[in-house]
Amino acid sequence: MRINNCLLCDGMLPPIFELTDIFSFKKITDKFVCPTCWRQFTYLSNQPTCNYCGRLMATRTVCTDCQKWIIRQDNFINTAIFAYDNSMQLFMKQYKFNGDYRLRLIFSAFMQAFINQRYKVENLVIVPVPVTETTLLQRGFNQVCGLLSEVKYMDCLTMKAISKVPQSMKTRQDRLLTPQPFELRPNLYKNLTGKNILIVDDIYTTGVTIRHAAKALSIVQPSKIMGLTLAR
Repeated sequence: MRINNCLLCDGMLPPIFELTDIFSFKKITDKFVCPTCWRQFTYLSNQPTCNYCGRLMATRTVCTDCQKWIIRQDNFINTAIFAYDNSMQLFMKQYKFNGDYRLRLIFSAFMQAFINQRYKVENLVIVPVPVTETTLLQRGFNQVCGLLSEVKYMDCLTMKAISKVPQSMKTRQDRLLTPQPFELRPNLYKNLTGKNILIVDDIYTTGVTIRHAAKALSIVQPSKIMGLTLAR
């Protein structure tokens, strides 16, 4: 599929623009964003980031948030692809909160290429973080599944009916105190036991959400649980 105008600025797309020119991934043929808009995103792969959550740092070390997790004997490791800067916040506003499902196209093929390159392990199961039924009805889609539309994933977590307050409306302290919102769909133990599980979410803020997902999945005794977020 070819779109003639940039999905972000609506400017005309050049006849040829390869994401591989910037990131050296395999050829990605569908073009949905102009070079100017694309370069406004802060790609973290070659930047100094926190060893545990992917946060952009002055030097590659451990951020203060993750130091607190480590004190609690929680060594969960997340990889973030982009920084949650002004450009990414604007994208999320249009995609996630305004419900423009077309915008998944900007990153879906990129997510596929990133996962294929970074996670060359056997028995890999990709698990998206779910949204509430209310959010699904209001927005019409799970934004994480949209980002994974080019990837084979297993929709094996569901949301409990606990809080009607969206995560985006909560304070940092409220997020940290959020009770376990996820549960495993029944009859999936044999599909996950001994596998390498990659949990995917859109944004890593405090790390609570993705850790809740990891805890819900840990009961199947996977070989390894990892995290991947589009932004941090």
